[in-house]
Amino acid sequence: MVAVQPVEILLRIIVEDPNRIRKDPNPYQPAQRAVEKGKRTPHPAKGRSPFHHGLERLASLLPFLLLIIPFPDVGFNKKGVVMMFKKLLIIGVVGVLSLFSIGAAAADQTTPRQFNLPIKVLYNARQITSDVQPELKNDVVFVPFRAVANALGAQLDVTPDWKTITFTRGDRKVTITIGSKTAYVNGQKKELLVAPYATKGRTMVPTRFVSEQLGETVEWDSLSRYVWIGHKNVPTLEEVTEKVDIKPYLHYFTGKRAEGPLKIDDYRNPDFGKQFTTVRIIKETDWPLVIAGTPIARVDRVVIDGKEYFRTVSTKKGLFGTSFYLLQTGQPLKLRGENTSMREYVSEWRAFYNPVIDSTDETDFGIKDYKNIKLKDIEYIGVRSRSDSVILMENYFK
Repeated sequence: MVAVQPVEILLRIIVEDPNRIRKDPNPYQPAQRAVEKGKRTPHPAKGRSPFHHGLERLASLLPFLLLIIPFPDVGFNKKGVVMMFKKLLIIGVVGVLSLFSIGAAAADQTTPRQFNLPIKVLYNARQITSDVQPELKNDVVFVPFRAVANALGAQLDVTPDWKTITFTRGDRKVTITIGSKTAYVNGQKKELLVAPYATKGRTMVPTRFVSEQLGETVEWDSLSRYVWIGHKNVPTLEEVTEKVDIKPYLHYFTGKRAEGPLKIDDYRNPDFGKQFTTVRIIKETDWPLVIAGTPIARVDRVVIDGKEYFRTVSTKKGLFGTSFYLLQTGQPLKLRGENTSMREYVSEWRAFYNPVIDSTDETDFGIKDYKNIKLKDIEYIGVRSRSDSVILMENYFK
């Protein structure tokens, strides 16, 4: 009998992380992805659908399934051949049906759901922070003038009445005035779509206009609600976060599902099968990040038909999206998988939805009122992915 341990490892290699088999270009790299305005990769539903991509994935998965499915050593007699054929038939039917349901649902979702998520402005793939959030007015994103100037390294000159602001960067000079649609770039008159304005004690300026006139490329990402300024070389989780001792967090890992997330499941790691000793904490301002080779733009809380979901925007490929788990003092660890029928595709990007409410809480832990769970009550949100540590998100949805 052939038995390759463990089955889950090979499944994750092919299904969850196809980049291990075929290296795909990082869509964030300017040299590999056009960033000029209006240039997009065709929607997966057009030409080659998610179903076709799914069939490819199944084809690559079958040789590994043949290795991990134990077959009795009965030679080439009739009974052995029949048993082998039955197993292969079951694998094929289940796989194709699963892929068809995922692919068809995704292909039908040509228009992504719209949510009023906070707009984020990024410079060189890092969030520009400010005490006043970016605002969208008449399709123009505005940010506090000092925040964008500091990020781009521009010098500021403000008139005594704080109405006229001049940005200087190298040989470029941009002058704008609160309440006026007229701006000046190196002395030449330019017309703005929307005039700058003041709010909450901050002067808001048009992000695209100021950034482009100061020499930067700008791109609006409607799926993530990101304004990308400059390059899009997203850093890795390991580059942005620090490893800390896991001991202060171990009391959250209770219940029948707690053992898995604590174990090192990367078969390439010499400590494979042992328990993690460190944890990495992700803050809201850390996004976007590359985790296990996959860029993730952001993770948000959204409400659809009165139900809470995690919404993850990433370029993750494969049958299954990122899984999360909920950590709360005095409660067992609760796993939250993706609802694959809700997945959306826009160019190389995908939006994944993981429900916060899950009936498995009742079957696994006998929690009768499982529908009453609220995301605001969760203390940390775990991310199931390869890393050198347990990955936890601060609950910034409270």
